[in-house]
Amino acid sequence: MISPTNWNNVPFRDATAWADFVGTHWLWHRAVAEHVRRTTGVSYRVYPIGDGGGSQWLYAVQRTYENAFAALGLSPPSDLSSYDLNDPEEFASYTFLLSQTASRLREAAGVN
Repeated sequence: MISPTNWNNVPFRDATAWADFVGTHWLWHRAVAEHVRRTTGVSYRVYPIGDGGGSQWLYAVQRTYENAFAALGLSPPSDLSSYDLNDPEEFASYTFLLSQTASRLREAAGVN
């Protein structure tokens, strides 16, 4: 499975890289959710991610991580929904935090 640490390298305003990331991110969550279900018997909702960006997308990402962390008995993840992805500094902070949050989930789920 792809390492989420790569997600902190998504280039700002690169539409192709962003589309690749959004699709990969959603597929990654589906695989982690299936792994968690098989190994723990606990299912959690993976929200539709859509095309990425905007407040609804940020909300879906936040809720998906909250659901995953709760399914594994972890404390809630950091806020992933209050970023302006049109600002280069916030985008960089967001992708870094997202990669760290996903790495924490991956480790807790026991996904290699």
